[in-house]
Amino acid sequence: GGAVAFINGSVNMRVLRYQNPLLFYLAGVLLCLGVLGVCYQIARVKTPKFMVFIGQNTLPVLMLNQVFIGVLKLTLSTRNPWIWFGISIGILGCMVPCILFLNKFLPCSVGKRKKI
Repeated sequence: GGAVAFINGSVNMRVLRYQNPLLFYLAGVLLCLGVLGVCYQIARVKTPKFMVFIGQNTLPVLMLNQVFIGVLKLTLSTRNPWIWFGISIGILGCMVPCILFLNKFLPCSVGKRKKI
């Protein structure tokens, strides 16, 4: 799938430039099947608890990620990918208390119902 997409070249769906439409759709189908296959294999393995926690709290992770990155981009001016990788791990660590707070006091804000 990835090789077919690479062979097809640059695609810009905004201006309807698909290069070769046959390769575009073939790559799309192959990549979707590949993602499904990887997900199927991952589902067969026991999932670590931190991944279950992140999966159950996807909404606050996506929301808080943009907030944290926005603040960091104002304070940091680095383009080193390894530094940003470390920062990403740190952001996930900072999100945990925020997510626990949201789950406990504002569950409706993260798409959960209050337990009765």
